Amino acid sequence: MRNNLRSYLLHLSLALSLSAACCTPSFAEGITLQSIGPRMGFGEKIPLMGKEAKYYFHLYDVAAVIKFPWSWPLGESTWSLDTRMIASAGLLTGASESGLMMTVVPGLGLNGWNELVTFDAGAGPGFFSNYKFGTQDFGGPVQIV
Repeated sequence: MRNNLRSYLLHLSLALSLSAACCTPSFAEGITLQSIGPRMGFGEKIPLMGKEAKYYFHLYDVAAVIKFPWSWPLGESTWSLDTRMIASAGLLTGASESGLMMTVVPGLGLNGWNELVTFDAGAGPGFFSNYKFGTQDFGGPVQIV
């Protein structure tokens, strides 16, 4: 009985905290496409999480930043915090193999100086059509990025 009460109180406090966070006043706008464009990346054979990368990798993709309608000014300054999503799709190549890589990353953006500078932070799923490149294994078709 006591565990049920503790579980009930935990769920109730989480629900109230989430409601308070979502229902606080904000400056709501519409959902807008903030930017879209190509990206290119390459990797060196440097240690990754304690293991040496076996191949050089190259990434070519198109990424879009979608701004959600919730933002909050930070005091009297020109800085603000907003919600956004970064989605991308592209080609990952390495070890003479290639595969499709797609990501969907919800997150927060810290904007300053009239949105001339933005710092993004978030986590979301990355989907790989091929997660084994030669002997390099990324561990599965879905990763947290």
